[in-house]
Amino acid sequence: MWYIQDNQTFPVFTTYFHHSKEVFVCCLIVSLPCVFWVGLSIRGGGIDSPRPASQRAAAFILTAAMLTTLAAPAFAGTWYIENGDITVKASGTEGKNTVSQGNKKDVEDTNTIITNQNQDKASSHTVTIDANDKNDKVEVTLKDVNIDTSSRNKAAVSVTGSGNTTIKLDGDNALKSDTYRSGIYGSGSLTISGGENDSLTAQGGSGANGISSSGSLTISGGTVTANGGNGGYGIYSSGVTISGGTITANGGSGKDGSGDGIFSFDPVAISGGTVTAKGGSGEDGEDGGDGIRSFDPVAISGGTVTAKGGSGEDGSGGRGIISTKSVTISGGTVNANGGSGKNGNGGNGMQTAGICGFMAKDEGNLIQFCVNYGHISCPTGRTGGLVATLMNGNVKNSDNRGTVEDDIVGKFEGAAAQNSYNSKRMGGLIGGTDDLKKVLTATVESCTNYGNVFTHIGCRTGGFIGHSNIRIIGCANQGAILGDVYNSDHGPAWACGYSGQSSGEWVNVSSCTMGGYVGSYTTYKDNPTSAPAATVHNAFSYKNDEYYDPTINN
Repeated sequence: MWYIQDNQTFPVFTTYFHHSKEVFVCCLIVSLPCVFWVGLSIRGGGIDSPRPASQRAAAFILTAAMLTTLAAPAFAGTWYIENGDITVKASGTEGKNTVSQGNKKDVEDTNTIITNQNQDKASSHTVTIDANDKNDKVEVTLKDVNIDTSSRNKAAVSVTGSGNTTIKLDGDNALKSDTYRSGIYGSGSLTISGGENDSLTAQGGSGANGISSSGSLTISGGTVTANGGNGGYGIYSSGVTISGGTITANGGSGKDGSGDGIFSFDPVAISGGTVTAKGGSGEDGEDGGDGIRSFDPVAISGGTVTAKGGSGEDGSGGRGIISTKSVTISGGTVNANGGSGKNGNGGNGMQTAGICGFMAKDEGNLIQFCVNYGHISCPTGRTGGLVATLMNGNVKNSDNRGTVEDDIVGKFEGAAAQNSYNSKRMGGLIGGTDDLKKVLTATVESCTNYGNVFTHIGCRTGGFIGHSNIRIIGCANQGAILGDVYNSDHGPAWACGYSGQSSGEWVNVSSCTMGGYVGSYTTYKDNPTSAPAATVHNAFSYKNDEYYDPTINN
């Protein structure tokens, strides 16, 4: 038996109780938002004929049992994207939305589900989720959705307003947008969630991002892949939080620029899940994109994170992870690699140091009276006992007393030297500088490296600095600097792995004290102080006799 209301069909359960002169009919109608219980008594022998007490008790017991054991399903509207563009708004009643599609306007709905009638054929219709006010909450489930708006100059899914939007994933979902339109474009607070068998692939059009939000983005589960179009970012947001799931963010490649895997103006926090972020490749002189880049702190406390900078054709490679504030790793597994640079510099995998990872271009930066005792190691990027990358400012009266080395974990073990030597820059005091095309005003003054510096992969390595275009004044080295030389331009040196050439207005190394040991890592790793003593011929590993001036050093 069925009950029909507003074009919706609901099951009706009917029970008959038969007595000699009476039939009692019980009907349970399952609907939403109500459950109707209808009891009809059809009697023989007159309306005043009494019903036995046993009959009445049985009816009561069965009624109670049916009401307690039969759960009424919550009403969830299923909306098919093929039927037209869909707009979902907060209804003003908690837990409910209003949905509009075609001639259906502002239909009140609970647990809104959007799907395709035919998943194999993409629809060109769009989904707009409007959480207009900051206190609005809208929740929508995408169930096996397949949308391609590349012919409409629109984003497949748009999230508008300043409120909170949650997109739940059910099954496999694919979103593809037009040129300069992101796969998902959002504002406010956007959360994406799903189970291990639920997925979303968001493909941005040329010049656009896979997932873009002017507000914050949180991903708590599911398999989420965000691909930037040519030059676009995989994920672009004002704050990214990832606590679970499998997330892949690929920056787009292009002649007019390359996109980062994950880019954020605000903090990036990863506490769980498996995250892979890759920068796109740069073409025609463009640098490669970064794996993860933020203008605020990057904090990784759990999960597995792989961040890879893109390659640069006639430009520099992208960086694995970079923040203009700080990068903190307190848990999880992190692999960060810079991209390769053709006719340019290799990118930074990570910037690791005992005191400061990155000193930016702001004026007035100063580090002084600091000592590092820690053992610093990272297979790629830049690493220094005091500072990894020094862009501007001064480092003074500070010492490194810890060991600094690159591939202690054996990431490049067994790899050919030509495939690994250019992945790293490392120094006892400073890892390197970031712009070798111009002379920087930064200085390192009156600092001493007491620690040993070991390169397992033959990178440019110095007692003071690995890659330098800054001034080093009055510093001293006493550590053993060991590395296997791949070619004459790369290897260990007691002062600088590489340094720019002095000019009339700028001097690379002056008033510094020669000391320590320089030699092959393979030969002397078990007894570093047995390596040859420092001389005027191994101050620099690159063009030593041409660039190093022993007459102005000690």
